[in-house]
Amino acid sequence: MRNRKLLLSISIFALILVLSVGYAVISYVDLYIDVSAQAATETLDVSFKSANPTSGNVYGTVSDGLHASLTASDLTLNVPVTVTYTVQNNETDVDASIVEQTLTNSNSQYFSVTTNVKTAKTCTKGGTLDVIVTVTLIKTPVSESDNSADIDITLRATPVNNNTN
Repeated sequence: MRNRKLLLSISIFALILVLSVGYAVISYVDLYIDVSAQAATETLDVSFKSANPTSGNVYGTVSDGLHASLTASDLTLNVPVTVTYTVQNNETDVDASIVEQTLTNSNSQYFSVTTNVKTAKTCTKGGTLDVIVTVTLIKTPVSESDNSADIDITLRATPVNNNTN
């Protein structure tokens, strides 16, 4: 009888132990959430704000935020004319890098054109950057076909990751 009580006690203890271990093993489950997030693709909000002739017989205009023009007339040999274009960065949290992407000159033998953004310059968030375009007559034209040039300049504004994290 005593063996029976001992066997019953051990059996109950073993059953309790098995149930408690079994309960602990199946008492929880991990649930996983995989998150995929993507920001909206937007165009960097950078635009021409103004055009100011700074020397010579030259006119600069801004037709809309993305297009500006320069008209230089009656140029004199080796006397540069300039227009300063103010670029506005309308972003509130991103700086913009402004760089001359392309510059084409149909008459580079007679006219020189330069910008101050041949290498990238940073326009801070909410700030402005002056882009200076200089046109110089570098050789006296001897024929009617040499006295003008078609010049196209493309500036590229790219966002700058200025996170410090």
